Amino acid sequence: FYPPVPDIEKQVSQADAVGLFSLYEGFPNSIIEGMAMGKPAFCSAVSDVPELLSHEPELLFDPEDPRSIARALRHLVGMDPDRLARIGRENGRIARQWFHRENIINEYLELLGA
Repeated sequence: FYPPVPDIEKQVSQADAVGLFSLYEGFPNSIIEGMAMGKPAFCSAVSDVPELLSHEPELLFDPEDPRSIARALRHLVGMDPDRLARIGRENGRIARQWFHRENIINEYLELLGA
């Protein structure tokens, strides 16, 4: 739990996991950035987050329910390091698949009818 920082990459690279505690979210850049760096993520089940993290649904929570948040946090801190590493690798794979530069360009071209 940190305040805003100018060098987010450095902060995330030193973190064990990334989290998103949000009631409303468009597409959460902080989670995508953490996933791209191979970090496990625990998040509010808002927007597209459940689809991004469907491989580990126990790390999703209801942001309006403190018990749900506590459950997800307990699940995260109770995991063995090997499982956390596997989740991080899967998150990295998903981020590369969804947000690869060519995929983004092609999505825009399709949207624009080009």
